[in-house]
Amino acid sequence: MGNSQIDPSKIYMKADGFSAAHDLLARAEVPIHVRMLTGTAGILLSALACELFLKCLVLIETGKLERGHHLKHLFDRLEMNTKRSIRSIWDAEIVPRQKLLWDAFERETGSKVSRDLPTALSRSKGAFEKLRYSYEGDVENIDYVLNELPWILKRVILARHPEWKQLRHVIQDGLLDPTKASNP
Repeated sequence: MGNSQIDPSKIYMKADGFSAAHDLLARAEVPIHVRMLTGTAGILLSALACELFLKCLVLIETGKLERGHHLKHLFDRLEMNTKRSIRSIWDAEIVPRQKLLWDAFERETGSKVSRDLPTALSRSKGAFEKLRYSYEGDVENIDYVLNELPWILKRVILARHPEWKQLRHVIQDGLLDPTKASNP
């Protein structure tokens, strides 16, 4: 299928599904052993949601579907105003909200947390692949602090396409079809 045939709202819907699943895991009141068991899954869901939301934005802006999992590479493909908007929300909302957690992590591990978004995106390189195949043992040097980035990306997309807020996953003829949804 060529890029011109891909509807960005369908990428948005996929990303929104992964983001919603991540939110459910992150907000669930569960015992610590369950949280530890699902931690990798939560990061994978967040990373996949970020990837798809970024690909959606790139497709909206350029008309081209990007390939690959490198979040910084995808972010770099965005228009300057879009990057500025995303970084502004990250700096104003996420960094202050995560400050205590990140400070504690730094004290406990001696590792520095990347608080500026471009560096955090760069350092997340490989997290998706490494965690997806973590049973092979290569889980060292995973640096992923982007769990809240999908919410920002979704906000930026919905600011451009507020009508997408009404999209719902509807099963029709055995397929998920967001275009056949009724308004809530």
